[in-house]
Amino acid sequence: MSELKADLRRELVARLSRLDPNQTAALLERLEAKGVDVTELPIVAGQRPSQLPLSYAQQRLWIIDRLQPGSALYNAPIALRLRGELNLKALQAALNALLARHEVLRTTFDEESGTPRQIIHEVTEARIAREDLFDLPVHEREARALELAGAEAKTPFDLRVGPLFRVKLLQLSEREHWMLLTLHHAVSDEWTLGILVREFTEFYNSSVDRRSPVLAPLALQYADYALWQKHHLSRKVFDQQLAYWTNRLGREDYVLALPTDYARSANAGHEGAEHRFQLTFDPYSFAALRKSEGFSPFVVVLAAFEILLSRYSGQADVRVGVPIAGRNRPELEGLVGFFANTQVLRTEVQGRSLVLDYLRQVHAIVSDANSNQDLPFDRLVEALQPSREVNQTPLFDVMLSWHRGLDSAPRIAGL
Repeated sequence: MSELKADLRRELVARLSRLDPNQTAALLERLEAKGVDVTELPIVAGQRPSQLPLSYAQQRLWIIDRLQPGSALYNAPIALRLRGELNLKALQAALNALLARHEVLRTTFDEESGTPRQIIHEVTEARIAREDLFDLPVHEREARALELAGAEAKTPFDLRVGPLFRVKLLQLSEREHWMLLTLHHAVSDEWTLGILVREFTEFYNSSVDRRSPVLAPLALQYADYALWQKHHLSRKVFDQQLAYWTNRLGREDYVLALPTDYARSANAGHEGAEHRFQLTFDPYSFAALRKSEGFSPFVVVLAAFEILLSRYSGQADVRVGVPIAGRNRPELEGLVGFFANTQVLRTEVQGRSLVLDYLRQVHAIVSDANSNQDLPFDRLVEALQPSREVNQTPLFDVMLSWHRGLDSAPRIAGL
């Protein structure tokens, strides 16, 4: 495909901003027919239709919510422990600013003629539920705060009514507060939580310092991304990526035969246990290998995990589900919303392979998967049509989730 020259690219971006979704889709189709690589074009906030569609990820959660109403499974909680002189006016101003900046935080969902849609509400003051624990003995307050945090995290949302962004402030003493933020996954993901903490910190500090916040304005909102994904994203890209995943995974059913102490129940359950342990090696210590081969710590851990699954199951064919951020475009990096997608990484674990050769194989598989990450997981399931069981995830049975955490603790004024 031909590359876009800078002046033509600017002209097309300006034109796209004036078009509605149908006009945009028609223009991109004509450009593709002429051999233009439209994937070079950024996502542009154009004219919006009267009915805003859900993104594919949101649509998946909407369907799950219709099937299992009242579930807190897709709650995304975060707790900030605030020690010091808390400025309540700055706290309220910071939360108000977050709601004003990100439309998706004031979005709910509904259906019209069987089609789900996003409803973006006007900017209002953020609601803060407050509870003080002064009536408890000092030594009991933290335990009670943990109970309240757990209860808040497990309180379900109503996707139709909202709000899908809750704030609760617990006061343990004059100089210690816990701020509990809870969002539904339909308007957030792990990356979102980092954005919220960073931007809350900047809005709070700027309010305390009586200055303007140092945050660039957003050129896009999540609804613009959902429109692009549904109407603007190249059909050719979808077809190419679907062909890649179909060829990679095949159409045969897959079950990882891990030994268990109990038979699998007939219905899906979400209760589980947690086992914490520390690896005896540090994946970040492979400095020379990473420099010479380009292996990330994730590739090293994934490879080791797949070998372990192969040993336990006795299967050479190992498939692991991996959540990815889904923000492979720079214009999406600062947006709050649900961008995460799921990939299925399939590897053949050969018992006599050299470790370095196997790491190279896994590295190549991860690289190829990242080059084909735009296809929504539900569209892949729809295309492959595996045998569906209510007690199993389609296409994979085990997931490896890699969390980086915040780069550093937020520096909040006075706290």
